[in-house]
Amino acid sequence: MVVLVVLLTSCLDPFAPPIGTRPFDPPTRYRDYWQAVEDCSGIRSNFERVRWYAVPETPFPCPNGSGYCFAIWREPHDIFLERTAPYITVGHEMLHDLLQRGDHPDVFRTCGLLRDTARVGG
Repeated sequence: MVVLVVLLTSCLDPFAPPIGTRPFDPPTRYRDYWQAVEDCSGIRSNFERVRWYAVPETPFPCPNGSGYCFAIWREPHDIFLERTAPYITVGHEMLHDLLQRGDHPDVFRTCGLLRDTARVGG
């Protein structure tokens, strides 16, 4: 029964990190980004819970064949992105983690973390 549940769950979420993806320690500036996203969203959480993964290049195939991604957040606290990703990309994935959801409620727009609403210098 457990095997069946695992198989069904894996079919529902076919995301496989790109070949060459590796865990990494976040740069110091990510803590500043986290604080900025917390301040804008009004949501507080532990930065240390996030596990960071560097993808070798972007974009990469998104789950479910829904195009290509520059970064992606996966439950519970995994963020996959290029190590040189800009603030908008890193902050966007951080907000997914803070919210613990994969959709894009209004707070993404409020915080300028959607590409069409990005603040200059973000």
